[in-house]
This record gives sequence, structure tokens and C-alpha cells, in this order.
Amino acid sequence: MPTERYAEKELGGVKAENMELGEFIRACQDVARKAESELLRTWKDIGISADFSDFYTTSSNYSKRISQRMFIDLYRKGRAYRTAAPSIRCPTCKTAISQIEMKDQEMSTDFVYIEFGVVGGGSITIATTRPEMLGACIAVLVNPPEDERYRPYRERR
Repeated sequence: MPTERYAEKELGGVKAENMELGEFIRACQDVARKAESELLRTWKDIGISADFSDFYTTSSNYSKRISQRMFIDLYRKGRAYRTAAPSIRCPTCKTAISQIEMKDQEMSTDFVYIEFGVVGGGSITIATTRPEMLGACIAVLVNPPEDERYRPYRERR
């Protein structure tokens, strides 16, 4: 994703969603080659001592093969799987973001208790550190689901 976002910016606001996939991939490769050339020239100019003939890029065929082999290995070991789960989405480019790309930050916050009215009478209280998300709340989940305190509230099937 960083390469794609960088290419969109370098190409003057071009958006991947407005191009054919093959055309956008070629544009990204062109931008990456130009940036790579500039980066190598800068490193040489400032005197970095390295073997500049021995490097790889994250979008090279070599890197793709390594990535695919690692994924197959993880899959065979049962560590890669497909499941319905929440994902973190970028609001700008509308793609999933890896947790590793995010910067975690510890913050002091309040633990807030919110009382929900229950259809048919009564109420249930939840606790959250994110009361601003209440507007997006569509369900109350309990964990573990077998907890007898919540038997009256469980969905009946």
C-alpha cells in the first residue's frame, strides 16, 4: 500500500480506483523505479558504502515469490486462515490496513458505564472506554456467551 499511495501522490492525484488494474500497476512500477534510482543516487552522493548491485524491492518478482512461499508455509502450518473478522480500514484509500502499519499509543481514559433499556422491560449496563462509539452500536455482546447473568438477553433461535 505505501507504494500505491506514493504513486497516486507522485502522479498528481491519480487514483487506483479510476484506472485499469494493469495500467495502475505499471504506473506504480514506473514511479517506484524512478524513486529507487533517486534514492540510490542520493545514498552514493552522501557516501554510503554498500554493494548497490545487491538489493531488492518489495514489489520485485523475487520479493513476491518469497512472500507467496511464506504464506503457503504459514497456511500449511495452520497459521494462515480465512475467517469473518473485523478489519481496520483506511478512510482515504478504502483498503485494509495491517495492524503492524499502525502506531499504538497508550492513553489515559475513563471507564464509562451506559445503561441500555431492554425491549419488554428492564435494562442492561455495559462498560466502555469509547462512549463516542455509541452511535455505531448495533448489538451488545457478552463474553463468555454462556454467562448465566445474560441468559434473559440472549437471542432466541
